[in-house]
Amino acid sequence: MRYALATVSSGIIDNISFFNDAFRAVKALANFAKRMNIEKTDAALYGPDGLLANVKNFLDEHDEYAGDD
Repeated sequence: MRYALATVSSGIIDNISFFNDAFRAVKALANFAKRMNIEKTDAALYGPDGLLANVKNFLDEHDEYAGDD
């Protein structure tokens, strides 16, 4: 497993998911961004060299999901 997606709820680690494929890991992070509560949750994706992306990379200036479905 090369990629780890860590989700946080109210400052506490909620879940860690592991992936072998970068595309699936990024897709999971994007899916989390679609349903997250900006006030209480956060998520980050880590790879072999450290942090790859934070869930906030998928949000626009209004903290809404900015990606294409």
